[in-house]
Amino acid sequence: MSAAENKQLMQNIFSELSKGNGKPFVENLADDFCWTIIGSTKWSRTYRGKQAVIIELLRPLFAQFADQYMNTAHRFIAEDDYVVVECRGRVTTKAGMPYNNTYCWVCRIADGKLQELTRLLREKKAGGHRVLIFTQMTKILDILEIFLNYHGYLYLRLDGATKIEDRQYITERFNVDSRVFCFIASSRSGGVGIK
Repeated sequence: MSAAENKQLMQNIFSELSKGNGKPFVENLADDFCWTIIGSTKWSRTYRGKQAVIIELLRPLFAQFADQYMNTAHRFIAEDDYVVVECRGRVTTKAGMPYNNTYCWVCRIADGKLQELTRLLREKKAGGHRVLIFTQMTKILDILEIFLNYHGYLYLRLDGATKIEDRQYITERFNVDSRVFCFIASSRSGGVGIK
């Protein structure tokens, strides 16, 4: 499927999720679907396989909700096999508490089925690795910033709007400051100002 078709698939899924209908989402999970929830909640871990996602995550989580869970997408960006979705979920728990969250889903799609949800940055971070992410589209960088901020990752960004006098400093800081986990850059920013 093309990036446009993958994007349309996710738009269709979120059209239904915004109405409280999660059936199309579940139907479009591949049997070997992998969902990593980053963070330190009781739900934070990797769920491997469609059945694990349904039995170990969705059923117990949704059992805590008093009303219908709705998730509304605000932005979709598609590139190759990936669709990035900025979305907001909202529901009230049986304890009467709001369970409203902002998410950045990074989805990999193959053969019309969701294969992966969320990049496995947690594993890279836990292994002491650092990450460089390049993309041609600065809109992807915008979504990645939301994702990285949401998960508390320290990062640096370089794109065409970065001042030439700042480019070398940003590059050197990433190279020497091990606290900076991720460097995101537009491949179209060129090498101007970087030695």
